[in-house]
Amino acid sequence: MKKGIQLAILTTCISGFSIFASKIFLTNMDPVLFTTLKNLIVAIILSGIVLSSHKQKLFQLTLKQWKQLLFIGIIGGSIPFALFFIGLSKISALEGALIHKSLFIWVAIMSVFFLREKINRYQIIGYIIVTAGALFLGVESYSDLSIGHIMVLIATFFWSVEYIIAKKILHTIPSSIVAWGRMFFGVIVLLGISAYQGLIPQIATLDSSQVLAIFSGAVFLIGYVLTWYAALSKSQASLVSLVLAASPIITGVLSSIFISHAFPQSNMLSWVIIIFGIVLTIVFGRLRHAST
Repeated sequence: MKKGIQLAILTTCISGFSIFASKIFLTNMDPVLFTTLKNLIVAIILSGIVLSSHKQKLFQLTLKQWKQLLFIGIIGGSIPFALFFIGLSKISALEGALIHKSLFIWVAIMSVFFLREKINRYQIIGYIIVTAGALFLGVESYSDLSIGHIMVLIATFFWSVEYIIAKKILHTIPSSIVAWGRMFFGVIVLLGISAYQGLIPQIATLDSSQVLAIFSGAVFLIGYVLTWYAALSKSQASLVSLVLAASPIITGVLSSIFISHAFPQSNMLSWVIIIFGIVLTIVFGRLRHAST
């Protein structure tokens, strides 16, 4: 469980940097084309990793397991990516990070019903504290509700469902193969969407800064999927997903340094509240796990 939390913290750091960087990258590039090319690079790299380390296991997967990987690719590696990055192009990086990290709420609810995970009262208090901290931050961060917010929220819900399904199959499939399935099958769908929208010819017009943005985004993404699925395989889905709620703090700090050049006291207070709630939940979650 300790290893899972450590990996989740690493995922959180990667996510915080990634969302901030993605917002910058999307200022001069079609969001669907950006995420398609970025995911394609990750899918290719993960294919090499899986074939070199889990080739035998890959070809021993049952038809049911292949269907599960395909489903994860559709609901986790394609549609929500398109929704998220289109939505992110319409709102601020911090708003996108906050909505995305509400997934711990959906994962916690679904994990109780579908994974039979048990959450004690101290963990519930921690969830409430983190939610309060996020809402407090949102008071200062959100503008009027727009289609961008809604698209990011729908993408977040898709990813929450994906994490529950992934947690189930990680008992029998290595985390790197699950990550590969998400990106490999997902990018096939994204390529279809890009082709349908007539975006493929734009690849020939990409300049050096756009190519750099795509490869930089791919580096963040491959780090995210590898560390996240490894974390999910080693700890409760409800617990490691809560750790991800801290990533808006990293995004907020970066936005304050490089964009707004200010650290509002209300934001800093909410960051402290969120961290306190996460620490409380981790401590009592580990104690409960150790006692069972």
